Amino acid sequence: MAVFGILGPVSVTTPSGTVPIARPRNRAVLGYLLLHAGRLQSTEQIVDALWGGAVPSTATAQVYAAISALRAGLRPAGLDTCLVSRAPGYLIELALGQLDRDLFSAGVTAARTAADSADLTGAARHAREALRLWRGPALADITAAYAEPARAHLDE
Repeated sequence: MAVFGILGPVSVTTPSGTVPIARPRNRAVLGYLLLHAGRLQSTEQIVDALWGGAVPSTATAQVYAAISALRAGLRPAGLDTCLVSRAPGYLIELALGQLDRDLFSAGVTAARTAADSADLTGAARHAREALRLWRGPALADITAAYAEPARAHLDE
């Protein structure tokens, strides 16, 4: 199963390797959609998230181009169907366990549950497994307007 990563640089990893997402704008769009996985984000929301108040006249076209490039990049791994177009924008649909943030949260919950039942060895194991999912600062390679507030939230 593919794992989409935001706990570090934005990434997509499949059993056969990493899916390259070379362009910063494409990674920024993917990162934003992953932060809101399963929830429709309008093109306007994406534009605002990427550029904040300094929106270029080509912003909408750049979002369309990024979505198209992401689909093309995800297609060889069979993941292009995760990226859904639905008026008025886009969403990414992931299965349970495909987003590192969710795997981290599940690991933390498992560690707390084990600790509450006095299974300190299990708690430590779950905590270590959860912490291994962090590959550096969240959204490490994203400089879009949304990145710093999202990074701070994830770090909490």
